[in-house]
Parts: sequence; structure tokens; C-alpha cells
Amino acid sequence: MRARGKHNADRAGYRDVIVSGSFDHTVRVWDAATGQPVGQPLAVHSIWASAVAVGRAGGRDVIVSGSEDGTVRVWDAATGQPVAQQQFPDPIRSLALGGQILAVAQGNDVVVLRINRAIMRVTGMSAGQEGVS
Repeated sequence: MRARGKHNADRAGYRDVIVSGSFDHTVRVWDAATGQPVGQPLAVHSIWASAVAVGRAGGRDVIVSGSEDGTVRVWDAATGQPVAQQQFPDPIRSLALGGQILAVAQGNDVVVLRINRAIMRVTGMSAGQEGVS
């Protein structure tokens, strides 16, 4: 059986993890050593989760998910809590996170965003342009 969807491997908090986006519209975190799921799914997008990235931003480990619905979400990797959201006009094809920079491939374009450090301290989901600038 072939795995379907997108995945990325990195560290989240104190453990190595694999993060997957799936056709069932969810983003899941897996323990890389045991292969077991870590907690509940992070997101339920309205369409399949087409891209994921794991990295560090705003002084914390984060997971970024993107969907065919054009939504990009940023999650605190340690708590699983959402910290930012950005809506794009086209489906998300790929994500890359490096330092404070998030590259988003959407439609036929690549958008480079600077993650706003202030939003990374917010505990709830923010809307629109508040999460990234």
C-alpha cells in the first residue's frame, strides 16, 4: 500500500516527529522513533492538507499546514494549539520554513512571508493578515 498525502520530519519540542497532511483533511504528528501518533490531529482543513512544514519561529517549535482550500495555519508544536492563520487565493502546493521566513507555493506563485514574532505569543487563532506579514 502506498502512503498518500504530504509529510515532513523534524524536531518538535523534545522529540523527533513526522508530520503528515492527508486526504482525510487532517494534519497529524507521529513519533519518529515509535511510529505512534502524538495526540489528536492538529487540523481539519475543508479540503485535503496538501503541504506541511516543521521548524522554529518566534522562539518556539512550530508546525505549518497548508491546504487545497488556500489556508495556511501555524501550530505550536509543543501544545498543538493554533497560533496563526493566513488565507491565500489559490490552493497551497508546498511550504518551506527557515528562521522567520515562510515560503508558500500557491497556485502558480511563490509567496515569501516574514513571520511576525508578536503573533507567536498569542494563544488563540488569529485571522487574516495578523499571523504573518
